[in-house]
Amino acid sequence: MALAACNREPVSGGGDGLEVRFTTNIENTFAVKGGEPMTEGKTVRILAGAPISKSTDALVAAGNTLTPETAIKWKENQADKTTFVGLYPSNGETSATITNYNLADELYQQDFDYHNNFLVALAKDVTPGATVNLAFKHPFVKIVMSIDNQLAGTPAIDGVRVSDVITSANLILDAGTIVPSSSNGKVMATKNAATGKYEVIIMPQADAKPIITLFVGTAIFTFKVNTATNFIAGKSYTASLILKDTTPPDGDPVGFGFSVVDWEDETTPLEVTQLVDQWSVVGDVTGSWENDLLMVEGTTPGVLEADITYNTGDEFKLRKNCSWDVSAGLKDGVSCVGDSNWDGHLAETSNNIKLLEAGQYKLTFNPEGWVFTATKTGD
Repeated sequence: MALAACNREPVSGGGDGLEVRFTTNIENTFAVKGGEPMTEGKTVRILAGAPISKSTDALVAAGNTLTPETAIKWKENQADKTTFVGLYPSNGETSATITNYNLADELYQQDFDYHNNFLVALAKDVTPGATVNLAFKHPFVKIVMSIDNQLAGTPAIDGVRVSDVITSANLILDAGTIVPSSSNGKVMATKNAATGKYEVIIMPQADAKPIITLFVGTAIFTFKVNTATNFIAGKSYTASLILKDTTPPDGDPVGFGFSVVDWEDETTPLEVTQLVDQWSVVGDVTGSWENDLLMVEGTTPGVLEADITYNTGDEFKLRKNCSWDVSAGLKDGVSCVGDSNWDGHLAETSNNIKLLEAGQYKLTFNPEGWVFTATKTGD
């Protein structure tokens, strides 16, 4: 799912080169259904690693575009690839370099809504001059508890607590991984007013045996998971608990189990721009065969564009909707764009795309007829 592309004209100045252009998308369909989608007026923190070593907030503007408040530029004549990180929403992080992001005590310092909406993106080893695609996803785990209160008189549930789980960690920004704390903690649940369910955010962790405690007046009811559970980032774990008059307060824990779904909240529809025939460049020129550089419509209606840096020996392809279901490459018998057999059209083949020589290129592609050009714009 693509939110939008920020199509900013490259500018130069000082000791820096072209301005870095950003696109952004949600990595999977459930990525922000646990909370609100990226909304106008919110900010994303963008951190650029070495050799750029700068950071800025980027405003989520009308149409879900992502516009840096201060331009980040490639270093002049930069050859080294750069890793970029995005944090949403921005929380005032001021670091000018990519470092570990300390999540210790975050669940206590920030409210549930903050963590419910928190997203992180990693674009690793981006080739200088290429557009940076920040694919956002949840780094945390959510536990959702449905409580069927069958106690006589249906007394109010005063609170729900989850304990024996890890609630702090370090987020390793340049690797996109979380290193959980070695100690367990506890966190009070937040009641979802729309669903009546109780929700908590915890860290990804293995072999956890959480305990759920319900406070009802002076009575305390304890539930313990039946078997150890592996909690995976971006997943929501649901438990259905039943309170009956036969449920022993202050007694042995009552066993329960989890079911697992993608991070989802049925009451909060996700407002996104659907990918419809969205084409992207992928391959050596984007740093990875899984790192898509989205093509955007240029001055000619219907013709998509992308700027790349092409090194000798590089190969790449165009693919539709960031999937290998439909991809475009060179026709059989064509060794590279511009050779004697090149007729200006790509084909749905297993062949990759090669260019005649290294340099900076502007690619254009018209999905109507699969017409393709690669125009050299610099060495």
